[in-house]
Amino acid sequence: MNEQPTNLKSEYLMISSKTVFIVGAGASAEVGLPVGSKLKNTIIGKLKYVSKTGGYSAESSEGDRVIANSLLQEFGNEEYHKYLETGTQISKGLETAVSIDYYIDSHRSNERMAVCGKLAIARSILEAERESMLFINTRYGGSTVNFSNLQKTWYMRFFELLAAGVTRENIGTIFENVTIITFNYDRCIEHFLTHALANYFSIYIEDAKAEAKKLEIFHVYGQVGPYFGEDGNRVDFGSDIHIQPEWAKQNIKTFTEGFKETAELSAVKSAFSEAASVVFLGSHFHPQNLEVLKIPLIFAGPKTLFLTRKSISDEDLQSVKSKLERLCNGDIPPTSAVELRKKCKIYSTDIDQGCIDLFDRFQMLLRD
Repeated sequence: MNEQPTNLKSEYLMISSKTVFIVGAGASAEVGLPVGSKLKNTIIGKLKYVSKTGGYSAESSEGDRVIANSLLQEFGNEEYHKYLETGTQISKGLETAVSIDYYIDSHRSNERMAVCGKLAIARSILEAERESMLFINTRYGGSTVNFSNLQKTWYMRFFELLAAGVTRENIGTIFENVTIITFNYDRCIEHFLTHALANYFSIYIEDAKAEAKKLEIFHVYGQVGPYFGEDGNRVDFGSDIHIQPEWAKQNIKTFTEGFKETAELSAVKSAFSEAASVVFLGSHFHPQNLEVLKIPLIFAGPKTLFLTRKSISDEDLQSVKSKLERLCNGDIPPTSAVELRKKCKIYSTDIDQGCIDLFDRFQMLLRD
C-alpha cells in the first residue's frame, strides 16, 4: 500500500485561503474580559487615591496598592504623592470620558497621566485574565484550561476550524493562511491555543507553545506582557506581577500611538491587503481602528468580510458596511455601486448574536 505524505494538508482543510481575524473587546468578553465601559469603571476604582482626610494615600483609599508600590519604587517618595494625585485626577475625569484611551489621549502632554493610566490598564487586564474562564488555578491542581466551560465561546469554534484536516504529523501547518490582528491588550488567544493544541494533539505543553508561537498575531496597541519567551522575559497569563511604570509606558499604547509608522504596522496593513477573507470579531469599528487597516489604493482588491454586530443598530450597520467597502477599495469609491459590490462581499450576524454565532452561521463560507 502506498504511503500518503504527511507534510501535506488534508483536502478537507477548513481555511483554504488567506484569512485575517480582527479581534475586538467583544471577542475577549465571551470569556470574561472587560469591554471598554467595564474597564473604565475598574480603573476609576484603582486610581482613586484620595483619602478620607483629603490627602492622597494608597493606605487609606480605594486605590490599588500594587500600582502605588510600583510608583513609589520607581519615583521615590516626593514624586510618588504627585503620581497619586494624578491618579485621582484620572479617576475623576474618567467619569465623563468615553474610555481610558480617549482620556489619556486628551492629556497626551501630561507624562504622569500616561504612566498612571497605562499602569492601571496593565494591572486591570492581568487581573481580568486571572478571573476569566481561561485561567488555570494551579494551586488547586489545575494543569490546563477547562474546555468544558468554553463550549459556548467562539474560541472552541475557531480551533475546530483550524484543526479540521490537520494531523499530529503535520501540526506545523495548522496556522497556514491565518493571521490575527487584535486591538486588545490581553493574551487570551495565545493562552487558549497553546492549551488547545496540547490537548487535541496530545503533546507536551512546551511543544504546544512552540507551535502556538508560529501563529502570526499582531497586538496593535501592545499587550500586558509577552506570553511566549524564557523565564524573566515572559508574563504568565493572569500573572500577579508588579508592572514597572516605564515598561507600561512603552508597551501599552493609546489609539493615536498605534498610528505611528513602524515595521509592525506595515505588516498589519500587508496582512489585511493580502487577505481574501476578513473576519471581524467583537468589534465596534472605531474610526481609529479602521485607520490602522487603511491600505493604499494599489493594494485594494476583492474581499469577503464577516462581522459580528452585537448591539449595532440597522442604521449604524449600514454606516459600518460603507466604511468597510471604502476600506477594501483603498478608501476611494469606484465609479459605480456595482463595481463596489463586486469587490467586497459583507456578511453579518444579527444584532443579538455574538462571536460564536458567526462561526455557527457561516461555517461553510469560512472554509472557502
